[in-house]
This record gives sequence, C-alpha cells and structure tokens, in this order.
Amino acid sequence: LDVVVPRRFLYDPKISPKQAMEQSNQEMVGSQNDARTAALRYLRAPHTYLRDTYFSTFSTADSRHGDLSKVESSIKALSPSSIHISLDGTGGPSGGLAFTLATIVAVAAPDVLHGKSVAVSGTIAPDGTVGKIGGIDQKLEGSHIAGAKYFLAPAGDCQEISHKPQGMTVIPVTNLDDAFMRLATLGSGTI
Repeated sequence: LDVVVPRRFLYDPKISPKQAMEQSNQEMVGSQNDARTAALRYLRAPHTYLRDTYFSTFSTADSRHGDLSKVESSIKALSPSSIHISLDGTGGPSGGLAFTLATIVAVAAPDVLHGKSVAVSGTIAPDGTVGKIGGIDQKLEGSHIAGAKYFLAPAGDCQEISHKPQGMTVIPVTNLDDAFMRLATLGSGTI
C-alpha cells in the first residue's frame, strides 16, 4: 500500500514541521502518562477480567512471579514514576493502549500471549477508555509487514478500514478491560 500524500493532508498547514514534531512529542508524553494512570487503575481495580477470570483460569502457575501474592505485592509497590516507557522515533498518542497493556502484561500476566504476535494501537484515557487513532490502514499494513497476525484496534476506527492485509485478524476494543480480555482469550486460543 504505497501512497504519496501531500503534507497538508497530514499536518496543519499553519504550523511548521518543527512545531508539528513538538506537538507530536507532547502528545506522546501525554499518552505515556495516561497509560501509566490507566494501567495502575486497572491493576488495582477489584473487578476486572484480569482479577475475576485471568488469575484463576489462565495463570494458575505463573512462571515469572511464582504465585498471586507476589503479583499483588508488585502491584502495590507500583507508582507512576516506577513505570518506565521508552520508545524512540515516534510520536503522537496512538500508542497509549499498547503502553498500558504492556505494563499490565509485564507486571501481572507475562504469559498471556503464549507466543502470539499481536499489534495494538489506540489512544487511552486514564479511565481505560480506548480512543480513535489516525492512519488505521497504514498501521495495519505496517503491523502485517512486521509479522503480526492480530491487531487490537479502537472499535471506532474499524469501520474506516479500507484494506485489511491477508491473514490479519482485526479485533475491535472499546476499553482496557475489553482489550485485556481479548489478549487473554487470544493467547489461550479461544478467540
């Protein structure tokens, strides 16, 4: 899917490329902060798919943490400043859901994917709401080229997909609990 698009269709013509880059970097920082907040809220929430189903069904022998009490201790010890997110060469807010899920997986569910290759895109609000992104077709194609077979996408963007790569399954999500449930069921082979 090779397309040349005039800059004015992608960027506000009233701002310089330098200003566009600064804005994109600010959006990335905001996205990372929202991801930290959403992940902490989700990990500490009393009734989520993670707590109500995953811990009892899919993670009876967590090879990384040993047992659930160690996971709970790790969760209690977390603070926004202890969650480090680093990604060079990109900007904007559309990695928020990926940052959030990566944090949850690293802390509480390291075996959730069972080796499956999954791409994730979507903005994230501190309350766990997944928001729309730009360039869904390009993100699908890039993910496919990188080897992903599954793509978690904001439900609000799915109707805008004009080309889905062959062999790619697009999974619409609306919130963080929905996204984690989809990851867990995907990893278990039930999706």
